[in-house]
Amino acid sequence: MSKINYNFFIVFFLLVKILIIYSSSAGASDLSERAKKLDANKNGFIDKNEAIGPLKNDFDKIDANQNGLLDGKEISSFFQKKFGSQSSQNKDDKNNSNILPARIKFLDTNNNNLIEKKEASKSSFLENRFASIDKNSDNIISPEELSIFFSANQTPVFVDKVQSSKLSQTFSVIGSLVGNANGPISSKVSGTMDKVMVKVGDVVKKNDLLFQIQQDDYELEAQRRFAIVKQRQSQVKIAQLELAKFIMNQKRIDGLKNSSAFSKKKSEDINQDILIKKSVVNERESLLEQAVEELNKANLNLKNTIITSPFDGMVTKINSGIGSFVAIGMTVINILDTSNMEISAQVPTNIVSSLKNGKRVLINFDGTREYEAFVRAILSSENQLTRTSEVRFSLSGKTEDENLILNKSVNINIPVYAQDTGLTVHKDAVISQNNKSYVFLVISRKSIKREINIIGSNNERFIVGEGLKEGDLVVIRGNESLRDNQNINIINPN
Repeated sequence: MSKINYNFFIVFFLLVKILIIYSSSAGASDLSERAKKLDANKNGFIDKNEAIGPLKNDFDKIDANQNGLLDGKEISSFFQKKFGSQSSQNKDDKNNSNILPARIKFLDTNNNNLIEKKEASKSSFLENRFASIDKNSDNIISPEELSIFFSANQTPVFVDKVQSSKLSQTFSVIGSLVGNANGPISSKVSGTMDKVMVKVGDVVKKNDLLFQIQQDDYELEAQRRFAIVKQRQSQVKIAQLELAKFIMNQKRIDGLKNSSAFSKKKSEDINQDILIKKSVVNERESLLEQAVEELNKANLNLKNTIITSPFDGMVTKINSGIGSFVAIGMTVINILDTSNMEISAQVPTNIVSSLKNGKRVLINFDGTREYEAFVRAILSSENQLTRTSEVRFSLSGKTEDENLILNKSVNINIPVYAQDTGLTVHKDAVISQNNKSYVFLVISRKSIKREINIIGSNNERFIVGEGLKEGDLVVIRGNESLRDNQNINIINPN
């Protein structure tokens, strides 16, 4: 009898156990793919000895029915209560290192606030860096691990806002030196280059020697022409003496008109001879004038073998060297007329309206010593893209001690009497590359490179024509090595 009771008890116990397991299974949801890997006995639950990581640490809290087993619903419910839903998480994940960022949360398909290796495979970025992010090598990426990883890969920067500022009464623009005359010096005679007295970059004064053509042929030609002139002078003198002789004979014959010795035929003959001699004199005088003209031309050619500077300036180019043949009209040297340099600057249209020819402005080349300059001309055309017009400024004579070179930068301070406002950006935010200006905008914790148009300066800020809007956040420190679309960490948020 006791044996029958014992067997009955065993059967009853097994039935109750099956009912409990069946009851639990009926109310439980399936385990996630990750949790299934922990289910070593394949009973559809996570036993206490199977739990690892957060499941092990919070096992008793997750096990809501306290049956010693964790089902899929208990696990999901626990993590939703602990970390919140996706919608509420988006608001706080930027400041909470215990929550997956919204940009990564979509990978968390089982909604356990963890990124498993299988889930990470959907993102090449996380898949390639999984081992680096998973510091404890548990094949799970936690929010804390993500936060540490991204913080370590963020460049620290300081930022400042783009502002609408009241422009000071002195408006600054940047111009450059230009030459009104960039003279090509040509040879007036042909021949072989004999001497070059200057080099590129030399500063020359008016009438300084530049180069010389070989003179031998021209000297010989001048001497030959001089000899011809002397010959023509002698011929003229002989003809004049012969004419004078006939005129004296005419006077002698005319003095015998009232005597028997007078001969009318001789008188007529002598008059005819005088006319002929006068023609000879006129012809030889013409030949003399022609010879003198040819001599002057030969002397001029000889003189033109030596070329001098027509004005004060700087040698910018030498096109021929010693021994090379130079043809008439060939440009041999280029000289920039430094005595007639001026400043060209693009001035905003709203500032141009306050300028007129002759208006005085202050300029400087190095940010220290100031000089006077004056508006010489305002070009009528306007650049529609930059909303600026070109203005030319003439230099005062006091700038002679400066090393003025073509395209040298000049800071121009223009008095402005209208109280205007303009969009300004901190000068430290601007980076110059390839003659263009850029800033790094801060958008979603990333640096976004943006080209801007600078039209002037206002104290410690640049005036921006286009490329930014008021309130934009730009990097002012730490931007030296930034790249486009790089993660950044703002040190001074405002």
